[in-house]
Amino acid sequence: MFDIERSKAGRVGATIRHLRITSKPLKVSPGLAHYTKQIIEKSQKLIKKGKRAIALDLIAHTLLPLRENAILWLWHNDLFVYYEPKTRQMWRAIKSEDISKLLRKLGFSEGIMILHTLGHSETSKIIRRIFQRGPYSWPWARSVSYGLKFLGLLEETTNFKIQLKRIDNRIELILWDLYTKQKICNYTINWDYEPPEPLKNKQFVIATVLGRQHIRKEIEMDSYINNKWRL
Repeated sequence: MFDIERSKAGRVGATIRHLRITSKPLKVSPGLAHYTKQIIEKSQKLIKKGKRAIALDLIAHTLLPLRENAILWLWHNDLFVYYEPKTRQMWRAIKSEDISKLLRKLGFSEGIMILHTLGHSETSKIIRRIFQRGPYSWPWARSVSYGLKFLGLLEETTNFKIQLKRIDNRIELILWDLYTKQKICNYTINWDYEPPEPLKNKQFVIATVLGRQHIRKEIEMDSYINNKWRL
């Protein structure tokens, strides 16, 4: 969990007990604690109702740095690989031991994670209810992940190569290290729905995955941290 200073404890309570960090005490802004608590509790309720796709989509677009139209393709160990169609470098990766622990606690398994795309319509409604920022609700939702990154709970990583292959209703994903060429993982799922991007109109994709965020550090801090999640 977050180790919040005693002076903050009465105000934010047991806000983010589902995430654990043991290195040192952290000062967590009440706003970040409030939204993270809402997201996790809502995800738990969705899981209990059997709405796993919606719960996963909510986590992907808040606790991980996915834009509204982005797709979480892979979770392996502490690594998350996602596709951002509106950015020049479309494939990104980020690491988080804490988000991995949370997903396991919620009953999710590692592998191809595109199940979340089936819950996106309902997730959009939930995000607007949680953040209540009108057209800015989605940027606020994504900013939560940058608050977590500021606290060291999300980390940048190395670069990879990813390969996707679609054969009938089966999708195969292979990931390997860009520099050592060592294969990291290989997953296959059966998928009876319309394939998400970038396989929507393709049978085969191979691309480079960057392990750093796509915005400059100073822009990231100004846009996503200042006046939101910093104390």
